[in-house]
Amino acid sequence: MGFVRKHLSLDGLLGSVCQNLRKEGLKEYEKSKISWQDCVMSGLAIFSLKFPSLLQFEEQKTNKLINRNLKTVYCVIRMPSDTCLRERLDRLSPSTLRRSFRTIFAFLQRGKVLEGQRTIVSAMPRKGCSRIFEENPRT
Repeated sequence: MGFVRKHLSLDGLLGSVCQNLRKEGLKEYEKSKISWQDCVMSGLAIFSLKFPSLLQFEEQKTNKLINRNLKTVYCVIRMPSDTCLRERLDRLSPSTLRRSFRTIFAFLQRGKVLEGQRTIVSAMPRKGCSRIFEENPRT
């Protein structure tokens, strides 16, 4: 596999997301005990650690290993409850995450990770794409 590039490792990508979330600074949540960054990063942890539900995350976050990973890898200082997480993430605008998405996308472009995806698009003929599927029906 070769060397792991600093910004393309899990730590690098999550660190850049965490930095960008700090820059956004939603004023709406500044007075609460749990920051909105903790909510977003906890949601990202739930997704990437493949928890099937918020309830299971709630039960497992007291596990020492999960708790340590949330703090060290995902930059979560205070773990939100499932209710808090749901309420805040439902109210969060997707445009708030735009800076983080653009940063990750730029790292992927710079690291040439997306180059393999071009092959799929460039291999498709410009006209008659629908005929490809008609000529090779599934049996």
